[in-house]
Amino acid sequence: YQSGFDQMLNFGKSLHHCLRKASEMVKSQNIDPEIAIEKTFQGGGFHLPYAGEFAREMAEDSAKKTLLKYAKERKKDILNVHEVEARIEFPLENATVAGRIDVILDDQGKREVRDYKTSFEVTTKEESSLQVRLYALGLMLGGGKVDKASVAALKTKEGIAQIDDVTIKKQDLEDARSQAKIAIDSIKKGIWKPKISERC
Repeated sequence: YQSGFDQMLNFGKSLHHCLRKASEMVKSQNIDPEIAIEKTFQGGGFHLPYAGEFAREMAEDSAKKTLLKYAKERKKDILNVHEVEARIEFPLENATVAGRIDVILDDQGKREVRDYKTSFEVTTKEESSLQVRLYALGLMLGGGKVDKASVAALKTKEGIAQIDDVTIKKQDLEDARSQAKIAIDSIKKGIWKPKISERC
């Protein structure tokens, strides 16, 4: 039976899930990041609901290699994980902006909001930057401390995780707030128009 769904559906979510579980393991059990990733995959953390056995094994092997490479290259980041999947909600334009921050890093008291992307093939850097700026804005409105923000693409053509810093100066956050307000207002008025691009 060939499912009508793409076999790779849920790949990105599974990748995120495994990285989150490994980060939690490192934080709670104080073990090496690479060992934590190995354990996460051994525990059946990777799941593709519509893939056959061969496709799933290939995808799982690819995901595992990607995360092990990331753990080796960015070991300090994983060791500095302060919180994972931090829920954020804040009011804006008579609506509620809600989301989950992939990870908050703490490097000697400096807090960094980071969002993980499987790659920049689907989501643009501009869209990702808006997302983390809204996270930073929400944390700051709630009295939280944010010193840095970044987006990490785990899979790249070069095979090396790409970390892009996102500026969160006052004007950057005000611009993000304005973009969100326009989107919310348009949705509420029923006049939101899709922004079609090569990626979407």
